[in-house]
Amino acid sequence: MFNKHSILFMLSTTFAGLAFAFFHPLISLYLVDELGASPLAMGIYMAIVLGSGVLVSTYLGHRSDKGMARRPLVIAGQVGFTLLALTLIFTRDYWLALVAGIAFLSVSTCALPQLFTLGRTYADEKLDKEKGSTFIAFMRAGIAVAWVVGPPLAFMTKAQFGFNGALAIAAVTSLVVVAITLLLPEYAAQHHEDNRGPNMKSWQLTRPALLFLLATLAMFSALNMYSLNMPLYLTKVLEVSDQWVGNLMGIAAFVEVPVMIAIGALSVKFGSRPLLIIGVIAGGGFYFGLTQVDSIAALIALQLLNGIFVGITASLGISFMQDLMKHALGLATTLFSNAQTAAMLIGSFNAGLVANYFGYESVFWVCTLLIALALVLLLMVKPNSQTQPAAQS
Repeated sequence: MFNKHSILFMLSTTFAGLAFAFFHPLISLYLVDELGASPLAMGIYMAIVLGSGVLVSTYLGHRSDKGMARRPLVIAGQVGFTLLALTLIFTRDYWLALVAGIAFLSVSTCALPQLFTLGRTYADEKLDKEKGSTFIAFMRAGIAVAWVVGPPLAFMTKAQFGFNGALAIAAVTSLVVVAITLLLPEYAAQHHEDNRGPNMKSWQLTRPALLFLLATLAMFSALNMYSLNMPLYLTKVLEVSDQWVGNLMGIAAFVEVPVMIAIGALSVKFGSRPLLIIGVIAGGGFYFGLTQVDSIAALIALQLLNGIFVGITASLGISFMQDLMKHALGLATTLFSNAQTAAMLIGSFNAGLVANYFGYESVFWVCTLLIALALVLLLMVKPNSQTQPAAQS
């Protein structure tokens, strides 16, 4: 499994994750502290920017399945991310930051889906087809590794050099992804003549795909609400250093890495759905726990459940969706990514709305309810022969 191209694929997601790990944990603080936005205005900003990203990446994902080259899309996405970071360095105007977010971040949202689609196609063609999920899990583990070191370093950089320092590192790291992507192989989308068979249904008509997308929407809405709320909760309510935000995210990511590495092999033996259910249950325990504790020691302990939740759902979610839509890998990956992006949109707006009117602590109760909804939806997803573990087929 480990050769030149497979290592490059893993490095590409690692550096892409590192760029985002320097950006995302700071964005809520940047908007509130630097641009003077209210929590509600912060939520509106994220909702508008991410909403434009859903539209653009869905269109590009569909076009990539029709034959549009994937590598240029990855490059365009990372360049867009770089331009957004540079714009935020040179402006402290909310409206200019909003325009830049719509123009640049919307394009950047296509990068990771296309990277994972290239990776899955590479694994299916060059590796044992049964190892596709395992390879995707390794690629996703690269992002988790980046999040082990990224958030703590981002807050250390912010403490020493301000937001501009962290944004500059995010921009440079994104350009590294561009350089790596130029070395990746390109694969054309496979075209199918007969689109009327049972496995060629459009995603809108496939009940398992719809249910899983809704479950993804719920679970990642909770995750994003937590991610945006926690920096403000720690600094405004618990009145601790924002460095703890980076530390907590790093601890969770440290747990994610071994989970992601192990989960690929476990999914072959047990199937993806049972493991996803375990992950969602862990997420429910995490968010409910946040409503019950307010000490740093307890928050650190809860990161074990957070790491299990994210490690399982983020790594298996992509391959599970791809298995549900094997006839359209690019669209499947993009739909999963867009469900995550839409979840960020919903989570951003809800986090700002709930925090603005009910307080930062109330956000965690909403997260708990969303995870409960995700669990119900996931239990309703009935696996077919394509999603069963190989040992049972």
